[in-house]
Amino acid sequence: MNTKSELFFLDLEETIIHSFSDPVLCNVQRIRSFLKKAGATEVHIFSYAIHDDFDRETFNKHIKPTVELALGVKVMSCVTVPEMVKADYEYTGVKFEKGHEVSEFIQLRGKKDGFINYVLARCGKFTRAVLIDDIVPDLTVTHRKKGWSIELWNVNSI
Repeated sequence: MNTKSELFFLDLEETIIHSFSDPVLCNVQRIRSFLKKAGATEVHIFSYAIHDDFDRETFNKHIKPTVELALGVKVMSCVTVPEMVKADYEYTGVKFEKGHEVSEFIQLRGKKDGFINYVLARCGKFTRAVLIDDIVPDLTVTHRKKGWSIELWNVNSI
């Protein structure tokens, strides 16, 4: 059952749409089935395609309604890459070179560590955080004492 302590995130490009400039849906059946089986009714977008507020607005106006209808879930938020960088800094204390923060963050962290650090910095109390993406390995990080897990699912293996 999906509870507030269970969080589900989706990448955009090559995961649920082909690209930001060509937002044709893809992988709908497998993602919809995965989310339904997990009891998810809400998702968040965690995508390196969302570079700024303009991209977020474009997503919200033109892509979000189609994604919600196709997957049968509500999209609750859409994180920008600068917000990911800020969360990473808050969690790790690592500052990237001014003017190159986004590119250095993407190169150094990649999607796996970028997501894990974002969840640990920003998601408060959770028991399960899941990212479905086309470039991540299938991986689960578990903190047995605190009782949480962070799961990365490659869209091609769900």
